Amino acid sequence: PVRGVTVQMQPSDGVATAAGDPWSAGFEAFFGIVSAKRLKPLDPAESARLFQRIWKHVQEHSLLDRTTGRVVFDQTLALLLGPVVPAGAGGCSLHELQPLTDKLVAKYLESAP
Repeated sequence: PVRGVTVQMQPSDGVATAAGDPWSAGFEAFFGIVSAKRLKPLDPAESARLFQRIWKHVQEHSLLDRTTGRVVFDQTLALLLGPVVPAGAGGCSLHELQPLTDKLVAKYLESAP
């Protein structure tokens, strides 16, 4: 997790509710509680939709350096992906984004009640 970073994330669908810790609450706020509930049991279509949500965020905030193929983490992505990237990671390659999303989903499913 990113220390000292406060991110206000708006729910994308439904009302976000904390699953017991700040990271889970951020996950639910970013993707929406409805999407989070669809992941239990793991729904591949929902997992793909979550990747599309991350990709849309990357595009909307111009976080992809097209010359290097590197995605630069803004505060939202740093908080969201914090548990599945090395400490202090400021970004990842475009090719790492899907596997990181898969790890993110697995991490959420581990932490969710």
